[in-house]
Amino acid sequence: MRIAVVGSGPAGMTAAYRLQQAGHSVEVLEAREVIGGRTHAERLGPGHHCDTGAGWLTTFYTRTLALLDELGLRGLLIRPRNVRGAADLLANGQLYRADVPGERAAFKLLSPEERQALQMYLERVYAEQPDGLTIDLGADDRDAESELASLGHRVVDYVFRPWFEGPFFTPLRLMSAAKLRSWLKAYVGATFYQVDGGMDMPWLRLAEQLEVRTGEPVNAARISAGGVELEVPTGARRYDGAVLACPAVISARILGDQVDQVLPWLGEV
Repeated sequence: MRIAVVGSGPAGMTAAYRLQQAGHSVEVLEAREVIGGRTHAERLGPGHHCDTGAGWLTTFYTRTLALLDELGLRGLLIRPRNVRGAADLLANGQLYRADVPGERAAFKLLSPEERQALQMYLERVYAEQPDGLTIDLGADDRDAESELASLGHRVVDYVFRPWFEGPFFTPLRLMSAAKLRSWLKAYVGATFYQVDGGMDMPWLRLAEQLEVRTGEPVNAARISAGGVELEVPTGARRYDGAVLACPAVISARILGDQVDQVLPWLGEV
């Protein structure tokens, strides 16, 4: 089969690689001029780069690490240096430094009662939450801020906002409690890595084995019984199938009024 994969981020590149392994003819269509999606790194000069999106991999990304092993790319992973500032806290104009063992500076601002409440909450999450970043949909009926409110505003403001709002660029009030809980469990015992040369390096290496067209935005898709037709700036291209490995809002725009055709089976993916 001739299959198009829309998007060259980790999901798109992995899908294209697996489809090609299965014997299909695959084209990756990427709207931007660069490969890697949100892992893209800007090269500033020899030996210098800036990760513009995703900043690390971790041991609980088991499938990603397994793929890197398969591709012989595990050697790209490097352990970040232990930077003190990551655990320091600036609050109310005062800098609170972490203790030598690495205890978060935020704990200095909490009362004994607040510390105990935090510890009890974390122990409960660790006991209730499934392993492996599994989402517990029972906690998806509320936002993370509501989930934490009973712990008090200082626990929320000094512990959880720096912990989650910075890395995920999302306020707690717009984050699902289910996501918060899954990550709290996953953090236990995890090791974090950066990637030598930039976070997009594994996907740039994988692109060498695939047909990737950059600067090729997909404007629309028309689904029919015989396959799918993708509208690109140079005209229409027909494929036996297509994988949309791009943000949901872009996928919805590409599908247009055909979204209803996708919804019945989307939940099974």
